[in-house]
Amino acid sequence: MLELFLRYLLGKTNVPTEEGGLVMSQGLAIMLVCFVGLLCLRVPIAFVLGLVTLIAAEAFGYTNIPLSLASDLGNGIDNFALLAIPFFILAGS
Repeated sequence: MLELFLRYLLGKTNVPTEEGGLVMSQGLAIMLVCFVGLLCLRVPIAFVLGLVTLIAAEAFGYTNIPLSLASDLGNGIDNFALLAIPFFILAGS
């Protein structure tokens, strides 16, 4: 896996995106720099993962980020097995 990552960073297997975004190696470098930078600023890991995801999606040229996020959240509500977790936590309070 490290070898594949190094190939991307060195530009040996650049795969441009269809929408005219960044090539894969540049996007991975942006993600890595943002991840390490935010961790060095002592940002909590949950926020780091969310921010890096949004930054990478924007860098790769995805345009419907809020729409897909809302769609995924709406589809997650239909899973009744996952609804038991917050109800169990609320029952213990």
